[in-house]
Amino acid sequence: MLITRGSVVVLSVVLFLFIGSALLAHGLYVPLVVQQQPDQTLWESRENKAPELAYCHASTPDIETYKRPKDAKLLQTIAVIRHGDRLPIAVLPYENITWECASLDQNIPAPGFNNGREKLQTALHMSVPGDNPFSAAIWSGSCAPGQLTPKGAKQHIKLGKALGDIYEHLIRKGSVKVRSTDVCDILLRRTQQSAEALLAGVNSRVTISRQPVVIKTVPLRIETMVPNTEACPRVIQLWHDDQEQDVEWSSYLTRNEGLRKRLDEIMGTEELWDSANYRSFDRYYDVIAGRTCNDKPLPCSPGRAANGDCVTNEMAEQIFENGNWETNRLFAEGPFAKELVTISIGDWLREIRNLMEAHEQRNEDRVHFALYSGHDTTVAPLLGALGARGRQMNWPPYASNILIELWEQAKVDHEGLFVRVLYNGEPLDAEWCDLSRCSLSEFKKHIGQFVPVELVKECQLQ
Repeated sequence: MLITRGSVVVLSVVLFLFIGSALLAHGLYVPLVVQQQPDQTLWESRENKAPELAYCHASTPDIETYKRPKDAKLLQTIAVIRHGDRLPIAVLPYENITWECASLDQNIPAPGFNNGREKLQTALHMSVPGDNPFSAAIWSGSCAPGQLTPKGAKQHIKLGKALGDIYEHLIRKGSVKVRSTDVCDILLRRTQQSAEALLAGVNSRVTISRQPVVIKTVPLRIETMVPNTEACPRVIQLWHDDQEQDVEWSSYLTRNEGLRKRLDEIMGTEELWDSANYRSFDRYYDVIAGRTCNDKPLPCSPGRAANGDCVTNEMAEQIFENGNWETNRLFAEGPFAKELVTISIGDWLREIRNLMEAHEQRNEDRVHFALYSGHDTTVAPLLGALGARGRQMNWPPYASNILIELWEQAKVDHEGLFVRVLYNGEPLDAEWCDLSRCSLSEFKKHIGQFVPVELVKECQLQ
């Protein structure tokens, strides 16, 4: 997951540990947790292909299966997405694989530098030269850590085509808003590129009338679409409280200590990551998921692959399974979940509420289609606020999409405006309201409890 610390992005990926059998390493028995009933939703079947990790690609809504409520008119859709497939952010002490991203090179106009003739065009190309003295510290190829992959771009082109088909009538109205998390460096530009890919898919189905489409951002220092640890130090304090004061969390870490040590031994990361004092498995997940989703081999100790000194499929599944548990604990069921959601994305929830109220009040400048492009730490807290549960509260897959639809009842025998929420093509299941048809007043009341009264004050250390 991604949280912000000033201009530095701090990876705080919620870890996924799936539990399998015991490990044998150098003749030593390393006990691991045993999961009695493994989560069968970890893997999705694919026609004529091996099953794919569900995390690698979210399901996409489809015009053929999309059902409109009877006797109702769609007024607005707010689409919240996670960026598509990306490279790992964590780099191992020795990397032996190649990543290629050349197809995502960007041609960039240089506004403000016009010499009175044609505008200057530049091209951005990432590379890892083999003769660079530091190149051994990273993988080979043309990709930077955390960069969107060509696969990730294709995921959002596909999603954009689906949304263009479904929401054609809204998009034709021309009132489209697009917002991305800050795009100041390669690590965060994946949200911008995902938004661009999605809009390209939309535009292939229905022409967006007002172009160029403006992708709005705010400085990273004041971002409210992800947990912002620089502006809101209480986020980190809560994160630590969750781990240190939550009995369930402490027990979870203790049970999986053997796995952590074994992973460090294989990947050579104990000193690099100060693993003994780091109370999460996020970095291990980052490495393993990135490779799994792109058919790359799992890490092995240098020169030891032939002897089987590698991360096993069982270890990887442990990582994926427990990560789902961590996501749920942090943003839904843990003792500090509500406060963490509030100070992480509460002000952004206020913005979403305002967009809906503009239709309620019939404002002339109301938005018909809004797109927010963010991270897993955008989607997961939003799911927590919306009351997601079960597998829908798992760690959000790449290209996850939450569609918040505002409808107007044609035959008004009760409140005229209602909300429907779809997550990765399915109705979101929540206990507090039927999110296939939840009154706008009830919806606003519910998310209102996560909107901070004085965010700056609530973000201070306690």
